[in-house]
Amino acid sequence: MLTVFFKKIGHKVVAARSGYEALQVFTPGQFSLLLADVNLGDGMNGIEVAKKLREQEPQLKVFMMSGEPAYLALAKAAGLGCCLAKPLDLAQMPQLLGLKT
Repeated sequence: MLTVFFKKIGHKVVAARSGYEALQVFTPGQFSLLLADVNLGDGMNGIEVAKKLREQEPQLKVFMMSGEPAYLALAKAAGLGCCLAKPLDLAQMPQLLGLKT
């Protein structure tokens, strides 16, 4: 749903189905932000992915999201960036992420 939304408003999107896939497709200098769920369900959580990507690209903007308050608390404690509570309001997403529409 997010992939389709951001493509419709003119942004290039690379979607990964797992944390491991995100690490494989990431190339420093090619991405302006990471939007990841905290709970990825594949053995690696979004916080771990964000930390690994930040090692490669320290200026990467990170936005973590979750529908679980406990996961949001973990993301906030990690201090990686903005934390968004699900369900997300798509109409507000570009503004929240600092994107042009």
